[in-house]
Amino acid sequence: MQLKGEMSVLIVDDNAINLYMMEELLEALGVMHIHTASNGRMAIDTVSRQSFDLVLMDISMPEMDGYETTQKIRERGYGGRILALTATQISPHGANYKKSGLDGILVKPIDIELLYQALIGKKTS
Repeated sequence: MQLKGEMSVLIVDDNAINLYMMEELLEALGVMHIHTASNGRMAIDTVSRQSFDLVLMDISMPEMDGYETTQKIRERGYGGRILALTATQISPHGANYKKSGLDGILVKPIDIELLYQALIGKKTS
């Protein structure tokens, strides 16, 4: 299971171990361009300067959570896919989920097959 072609992914997570693990999974799947942000403000700044095929957004971060970060990214015109990364189940029908503009959910620990499906554009929630 390898991706064909180049893909650019931003991982947003305040936990260095989670960032490292996601980078390893993405590299194993053949993602060529992996960028990271350790908080919401960095994510907003990074997305405003660079184009991504996919943003993987941790929901539980201090200062600005993944919902608020996603909403601010959407307000700045980003139309690409943003998937929630969460250690707890969240509903795709919940108010925060809908209001923020998330496109799907991946539950930690991340299943590599589900991550692959998300990367090729299959629905994840």
